[in-house]
Amino acid sequence: MSDYEVKASFDDDVEQPMTRYKCLHCLNSIVATKVPSFCEHCGFRLDQKCSKCSQTVKFSQKFCSHCGAKNLAYVNFPTPSKMCCAKMFVTLIVLLALIGAVAVIGGIAQWFNMEQQKTDPWRHHY
Repeated sequence: MSDYEVKASFDDDVEQPMTRYKCLHCLNSIVATKVPSFCEHCGFRLDQKCSKCSQTVKFSQKFCSHCGAKNLAYVNFPTPSKMCCAKMFVTLIVLLALIGAVAVIGGIAQWFNMEQQKTDPWRHHY
């Protein structure tokens, strides 16, 4: 057995890490060891042709590896950590808006209560 055959058999045994990709057409997640050519959910072709040299370019590449032209189909999907931070930010803004609304409503109610006491000084609260 030559060195090349040993290396080839060793490479076959190494488990490749799984990566999550997203289809541009149906937006479903695809888990694979390498960028797939087609979406397993809708069949959309995930590799495109370069607009300059017509070579195959995967949607995950920013530039064509053959001529260096910009890949017009490239989409930079946000990472889960960025998405998590964005959701937390929106939740924080909504929570602050609700607290502000409750404070304003409470202030208005207190003001009406004070105005009513000015007009009826003999009114008692039990």
